[in-house]
Amino acid sequence: MEKTVNVGMLGTGFVGDLHHAAFEGWVHNAEVVAVSSPGNAKKFAQERGIANYYSDDREMLKDKEIDVVDIGIPNDLHCQVVQVFKTYQVSLENL
Repeated sequence: MEKTVNVGMLGTGFVGDLHHAAFEGWVHNAEVVAVSSPGNAKKFAQERGIANYYSDDREMLKDKEIDVVDIGIPNDLHCQVVQVFKTYQVSLENL
């Protein structure tokens, strides 16, 4: 039996919505268990049945349940975010 990969999503805008749909529809061994966004993480999580939500991505990275982080934010912010994430020893995935 395949291990289910627990995903933490960064971003709840257009790209975040597309990434969530991809995980739900096509990635069968992954489950989105958390989402982070400064503005609407709670609403996004509640509408999609995601158990955990954070307004600060650094708080999400403390969640030991997360195996991989999906980056669904504008491209020009990726480098800045990855530099912060490196200190948390989390696998990063950019779909």
